[in-house]
Amino acid sequence: GGGAGVGGGGGGGGGPPNPQNQVQIAMAPRMAPPRRDTTNEYAALFVALIGEGASPQGIVNTSEGKVVRAFHRFTLVDQNSQGRDLTKGRTRDAGAVKISCARQDPNARNCHGYRKFVKRTILEDPSKGYLLNDTIVIRYTIELVVSSGGALSRGGGSKSELVKVPPPSMGADLGQLLQAGTDTDCKFEVEDEAMPAHKIILEARSPVFRALLNSPMREGTEGRVVIEDMKAPVFRLLLHFVYTDVLPDEHDGANLDVAMAQHLLVAADRYELTRLRRICERRLCETVDVETVATTLTLAEQNHADELKKVCLDFVSRNLAAVIATDGYRHMTNSCPELQAEILQTIANTGGGAGGGGNADRGHGSGAGHRVLNTRPREGGPAGQDDGQLMRRVRPRLD
Repeated sequence: GGGAGVGGGGGGGGGPPNPQNQVQIAMAPRMAPPRRDTTNEYAALFVALIGEGASPQGIVNTSEGKVVRAFHRFTLVDQNSQGRDLTKGRTRDAGAVKISCARQDPNARNCHGYRKFVKRTILEDPSKGYLLNDTIVIRYTIELVVSSGGALSRGGGSKSELVKVPPPSMGADLGQLLQAGTDTDCKFEVEDEAMPAHKIILEARSPVFRALLNSPMREGTEGRVVIEDMKAPVFRLLLHFVYTDVLPDEHDGANLDVAMAQHLLVAADRYELTRLRRICERRLCETVDVETVATTLTLAEQNHADELKKVCLDFVSRNLAAVIATDGYRHMTNSCPELQAEILQTIANTGGGAGGGGNADRGHGSGAGHRVLNTRPREGGPAGQDDGQLMRRVRPRLD
């Protein structure tokens, strides 16, 4: 037989979870020495807990009063590598063994193991490979569980699962604060509609609002801001997002229509609300079509929506004959004429032609793209989409 001692946590299982090493564990698997007494048929194997102090054995506990439990597993290794390792251990369903507070808790153990771990005849059989050159190899694995009292649940899952934690509600609570208008200290006037708000929230969410509401101008001194080039429904949605970080259900996901997404994209870029801009950008990528793509491309160019711009350029390059017949395209050539060159470059890079796509050709030949790209919009022609306010925001970029 033989004995072994391991300081700390032991083989395979690691030390106790306490980083201060307030629990010190030593394992001493001890095989009962083979004797010629034939009444002793089995070899026993135990692991003992040893702590700090004058009389440490069996009095192990953390300084914080926590209880230590463990799952043990012993493996008698087949040294002939025939795959005949003998393993015994406590299963998960049986629960962890309570191994601390031995002197204080009669249910705790200061050692764990098996009185009849393996038969001596099997252990000493040379063909088994367990005893080789008077040496045995025992692999010991321990999984430590530290908790504050109570027994580890057997097969019932963690007790913490019984406590239901509600989802975060800060956004909804702040949304109710905005809706109630309680203790507001600034006011926005949009299309003759007054929208009260709270400076501290606006300043925390947008650097543009922070600068605006702390300026020496009327907006900062009086807390009154007049918004002249934005629709009231758009600014109302913007405020809702500032407070809650989400759009209302009726405008969320697929419920966000293209026109509103275009307006919100402009507003989000102006007030540096990156998350809102990305939401609008993603929605417009999903809904790009012949009638709206040129307007969306113009907005993407002027409002730092780079991914949206790539999607629009790709779509226009594949459907140019249809897109050039739209009012949005004529407005694009006036507001951002440099985009024409980028469209041609995209077509050249993809190796594609200016395909019509459905009813898009409208009598133009293969050279129609070049001819129309060099035209200018009719004077007094439509600005592009359903209203002029959106298009007044879209201006040529000054280099």
